[in-house]
Amino acid sequence: MNEEQGDVLSLVWYMRLLAAGRIKADPDRFAPFVMDDNGVADVHDFCRREVEPVSVECDQVQIIALTEMLGVPVAIEYLDASGEPSKFVCPDGAEPHVTLLYRPGHYDVLYEGAPAAASPVAAAA
Repeated sequence: MNEEQGDVLSLVWYMRLLAAGRIKADPDRFAPFVMDDNGVADVHDFCRREVEPVSVECDQVQIIALTEMLGVPVAIEYLDASGEPSKFVCPDGAEPHVTLLYRPGHYDVLYEGAPAAASPVAAAA
């Protein structure tokens, strides 16, 4: 592992600790999202297993916790079961500063930019 990869892992680990801290600070708010198969909600155990380890994929509950902790509204765009695009904004009703594209098991940052220029092939047609 080179120095840059180590820095990235440290940053990811720190963000995970922030999300875990938010979840643990308000267990009643997050309990409905972290119930196990038996209907038991243990936020400390959930954070130990699902939030703090860098090797575990994050889910919407971690994104919600991190956005609340940092105070940075986020939009998550994804395709729903019908194949139609959908958008979730956290916190609800906020103007997002960051937009993420959710693909199962992965989030990508979407950057707003200028519209793509017409391709030479399309222009010639």
